[in-house]
Amino acid sequence: RASGADSANWATALGEFIQNGTDANGFTLNGTPKAKNSVSYLISANSSRTVTANKTLTTAESPYLIDRPGLIINAGATLTLEPGVVIKITRPQEPKLTVRGAIIANGTALNPVVFTSFADDSYGGDMNADGATTTPAAGDWSQILIESPSVGSSFTNTLVRYGGTWFNGATPYAAIVVNGVDASFDAVIIEYSAKYGIYLKNSGSQVTNSTFAFNKRNGGAGLDAAGIYVDGVLGGAPLVADSTFLENDFGIRAVSAPGLTATGNTFTNNSTSAIHVTSALGSFFGNSGSGNTLNAIVIGNGGMITGVGTTVLSANSLPYLVQGGAEVNASTTLAIADGVVIKGYADNSASAGKITVKPGASITGSGASASSIIFTSSHDDTVGGDVAGNGASTTPAAGDWYGIIVENGGFLNLSGFTLRYAGGLMTQSGDDKGGIKITGDVASSTIANALFDSNYQYGAHVRSGGALTISNTTFQNHTTEKVPGTGAAVYVNGSTAALSDIIFVGNAPDNYDIRGTPLYTISCTNCGTPATSPDPL
Repeated sequence: RASGADSANWATALGEFIQNGTDANGFTLNGTPKAKNSVSYLISANSSRTVTANKTLTTAESPYLIDRPGLIINAGATLTLEPGVVIKITRPQEPKLTVRGAIIANGTALNPVVFTSFADDSYGGDMNADGATTTPAAGDWSQILIESPSVGSSFTNTLVRYGGTWFNGATPYAAIVVNGVDASFDAVIIEYSAKYGIYLKNSGSQVTNSTFAFNKRNGGAGLDAAGIYVDGVLGGAPLVADSTFLENDFGIRAVSAPGLTATGNTFTNNSTSAIHVTSALGSFFGNSGSGNTLNAIVIGNGGMITGVGTTVLSANSLPYLVQGGAEVNASTTLAIADGVVIKGYADNSASAGKITVKPGASITGSGASASSIIFTSSHDDTVGGDVAGNGASTTPAAGDWYGIIVENGGFLNLSGFTLRYAGGLMTQSGDDKGGIKITGDVASSTIANALFDSNYQYGAHVRSGGALTISNTTFQNHTTEKVPGTGAAVYVNGSTAALSDIIFVGNAPDNYDIRGTPLYTISCTNCGTPATSPDPL
């Protein structure tokens, strides 16, 4: 405690916020007679509201208050919070806690550290003594901002509520922002943010065993509120593991974050999607979810999905949903692991799912059988669950999504997969469709141990000098076509195809099993008696 005899300890009462009495005329006093001095609730009462040396906040002196000027922990200083400490942040002007030194919140399961709104009487009592006159709401205060040169900040068993308002445009809307540095979060709960729970910008922070709930857009604050937002344009390899995302807009939203690892997380009832990724993909495995508007890991969105080198798609209970274009960039590889389900968004617009292998890029996968890796429509609920949660109101059909396009100079080497309901919307021309389309004299691809089922116009389509090798593969139910009499399970246009051990089922007589147009070279070993055009080939 500070001595009242020392004028250095004097400060102006916070009458605007903490009042507990009236004068003889019944007017509210700015002081706190017979009670704790309002200034004593402040973590720092100096005019700049800075912590310049190591300081510990005790449970005995809790709750604490951050008023309008906010609070800054200077570089080199550490603010430590004991279990059970409650910090309340005032409104309006949405103050924030800026950390350039370190903050260590040492809560326990029974006595968490709490950061909350001044109007929240659930923790730390009714500090403003107004009963139920004021109630807390998302965006009551700004954020905890952890920025350079901060080192060593950690939050354990910590509850953060009602933050996330963006006041001056300098930082994103988020209850906690970690910008260009690292922090750790274990067993934290972040709820009722006006936009993001945590915003990780070029950060290698670790988030484990935590819960993100009810973080939704507030009063036009943005269109992509999320439990966690990851921006990795300039780097960072954050980890998000074994955490729960409940009733946010997005569970996790990531942009240009190839260093992100998200594993073992559960996503429930998020109103846009479980996970939404724009640009290069990170690593996702072992994630599950239910009740999300899009119950999937949404990728593509009209841009690249691979960063430097090889990007691996690993298995999750959630499928990957390709929405719009998803490009495998030059000099990169998309490697698909066993157990992965990739769904193409079924739509008659640019949002339809399309995977494009650009010149110099490759897509690979080595499944054990045709059921190891699945490419299918978002309307197909037989694998990867019901992405849209609409039950039987939608059913899959040939041409629901684009499929895979290998451009001139690209390379596809896939085995052990199924591709179905693709081939739609590439152009108005029937001759430019197909579940997998390979084009150009530098494009070469190999397919093995596969099943092509119910694709539009063509199952596999190679043109303009491309080369395709297919073995131990079944083509079935290719009966839907743009141009009558021209559809085929395999279409070779001015290119080369070497087929072996092929089964054709249910394509003819409506369509051909194999169709070639000049100048083509087709060999077919152990293919039965396929229906061909021309006949013989």
